[in-house]
Amino acid sequence: MGHLFHTCHALVKHGHPFTDFLWHCELDKKKGLDVGNSYQNDKSAAVFTSYIANEEANKLKSQLGEAKFFSVLVDGSTDTSVKEVELSYVRYSICGEVYVRFLAIKSLERANAEIIFKQAILGTLQTCWDLDVEEVASKLVGFCSDGASVMTGIRTGVSARLKEIQPLTQTIHCMAHRLELSLKDSIKGKLEYVGNMVEHVKHVYLFYHQSALNRANLETACNDAGVKYQVPSKATGTRWVAHLQHALEVIISM
Repeated sequence: MGHLFHTCHALVKHGHPFTDFLWHCELDKKKGLDVGNSYQNDKSAAVFTSYIANEEANKLKSQLGEAKFFSVLVDGSTDTSVKEVELSYVRYSICGEVYVRFLAIKSLERANAEIIFKQAILGTLQTCWDLDVEEVASKLVGFCSDGASVMTGIRTGVSARLKEIQPLTQTIHCMAHRLELSLKDSIKGKLEYVGNMVEHVKHVYLFYHQSALNRANLETACNDAGVKYQVPSKATGTRWVAHLQHALEVIISM
């Protein structure tokens, strides 16, 4: 039974569907592992995964109860159906060791401060982790976000609402988001040149990405020149700075 639970855990961690559970079990049998002949279907995989999730949730509840303080980290995104979702994490320390754990992902009707505060943060801490408002107030020390006005507004933002519960809460602007903003501020007045550069990198990427022949020719040219073969990458993505840096490094290295 332990092998079945380990397989379910691996499937979920790597984003595989439960329908892969059966052939994983068949593979384990080929390896000589004793996985039995029962519970080898996608429905059983879903049940096993729910048990794993409950165990992890209970472990986090225990740790949050033991921790003397914690901070909440929140960021928004959209799912495959283009609906607004809010992801929340909790950061805490026990005996000098710092932990960052996933709290929840919540679908929201609207991503305004009131709904994010009530549903994605306070509601999650209360309903999922059994923390009442008084306990949240006694342990909350920090709040980290992308720095958007809906998050950090001094009157009606999420941070302002958290400070109504705990006035000493420290609001932190995520360093990754600050890096993005600082770079964009530093290139103001030079946007035309930067735009041309990004467009050039994009065309280089598409030139090789859309043609197997061009990629083969590039590999041949790299081998003849004694240069490591790398396929040009995209210059855009969820983290513009990192994607652009990697795309430029690939082009420069060749």
